[in-house]
Amino acid sequence: MATFLSGGHSLFFREQAPPKGQTKYGFKSLKIVIVGAGIAGLTTALAFRNTGHDVTVLERYAGPQNIGGPIVITANAARVLFDLGLDEIWEEKSEKDVQKVNHRRYATGEVLASLDTKKADDAYGFPTLRFARFRLLCILEEVAKERGVKILYDHNVISVSYSVIPWVSCSNSFFIKDVDLIVGADGISSVIRQTIAMENPIKTASHRTTYNINIPRSMVADDPELVEFIKSTNFWLGPQRVLIALNMSDLDDKLNLSFGTHDEEGVEGEWFQQGDLELVRQKFADFDPRVLKLLDIAEAVEAECYICRLSDVSPLKEWSKEKVVMVGDACHAMLPLLAMGASQSIEDAKCLAMCIDKAYLKKRPLTEGLQIFEILRKPRTAFLVGRGREEAEKWYMGDGTEQRARDQRIKDTSFFFPPQNWDGKHIDNPPEGEGHLLGSVYDQGFNVIDHVSGSKSVC
Repeated sequence: MATFLSGGHSLFFREQAPPKGQTKYGFKSLKIVIVGAGIAGLTTALAFRNTGHDVTVLERYAGPQNIGGPIVITANAARVLFDLGLDEIWEEKSEKDVQKVNHRRYATGEVLASLDTKKADDAYGFPTLRFARFRLLCILEEVAKERGVKILYDHNVISVSYSVIPWVSCSNSFFIKDVDLIVGADGISSVIRQTIAMENPIKTASHRTTYNINIPRSMVADDPELVEFIKSTNFWLGPQRVLIALNMSDLDDKLNLSFGTHDEEGVEGEWFQQGDLELVRQKFADFDPRVLKLLDIAEAVEAECYICRLSDVSPLKEWSKEKVVMVGDACHAMLPLLAMGASQSIEDAKCLAMCIDKAYLKKRPLTEGLQIFEILRKPRTAFLVGRGREEAEKWYMGDGTEQRARDQRIKDTSFFFPPQNWDGKHIDNPPEGEGHLLGSVYDQGFNVIDHVSGSKSVC
């Protein structure tokens, strides 16, 4: 049994996969290869393994990478994780102490709005989960292995075939043939995307850069002017610059500082490129004086500073070709300001597994299941990619009339929560109009399981 989640004693996972070779429906298992052991890849592996399929995950790195900052799993995706039998992770490992979210003016730190995410959790019926990305990967990896998923690290996929008999080839000469389905969950620099859309180079980089720095929460707690930052999530919105401070008590008890700038520096998908801490200080010199004190701590502990280009992927014509399909950032990477990237990958995983199983049970070609998957997922993800770009323009807005209107809207915190007359049902289609009262319902109240089950498009 697993030990990671429970700190030394075994923890029972509610959902148990059927024996290998047979699905829970009594059919022969499909042979599925997933490229990428990130959040999208491991969740997809769990979704397929839970119904009994033979799943192998190929990952280019030697193990889960301790990169990036915290991950927010919104209620719509928590619903999926709970359905996969992972509800214990909320009680065991998710960050629960920080439930207040503050939006601030950049220069003074004035709070424009303070939100209690517990209210949203109560409204949507599922909690908002918060993890360090590395910790969430370790959890998903452990559960996947326990349930029979084969994960091969140091296996860098260099080519795949979508011919009649699909195969996968790695740079270490590893080769898998006679595959029923290949899933590309290999992120923003996807090899699978190049295979599917090889005739159209896809531009992914944005004109926004982020500098990531982690500092000890204990040193923040020692300063009376800073201690509130370890009790809340904080956003400072300034002209062409943004700072997000998120707690990672589950990863060496750190506070993650993400300094966003309107620059074309860094490389998309590369998290280990060294940044310049002094340059960050110069760029944010006119911010809240407490921000500069946070940078003082970073300097005192000689914290690493990493730079990365923020990226998204414009709506693609195709997500699949024959028996090869993409999920997650490979096909719909989005800017992080909506905190929806990981959640959309998790929705993809459940939707894809349901669509493939329905096609397989009805003895229809798997390609029909892939077509339905695209029909169901493309409108929602395209909408959220667009929303991410719109939010970026608002967050990085210069001072002036439009900025004051934005700040007033932020002060009207009701748009973060569903209206009182909401009937509790998810919305299939994106609401029209900026600031629509059901906008947050479509974002966080979405039920991908009902969406697939109730769709007339499903086989």
